[in-house]
Amino acid sequence: MERIKEKSLAEKRARENVIPEMEQYITELELRDIEKDLAITDLELAVLELQQTKGE
Repeated sequence: MERIKEKSLAEKRARENVIPEMEQYITELELRDIEKDLAITDLELAVLELQQTKGE
């Protein structure tokens, strides 16, 4: 007899839910990286302002 059904419906749904969760996780990591870049930029601007006030 030929096997028609390879996976249960529950397994298939669980696997399909992994992709949106991974996309959400990647998006959160990208947002965290953007926030870090902004913080670094703010710090660099603060250093430049301090250098200008000291005349360096």
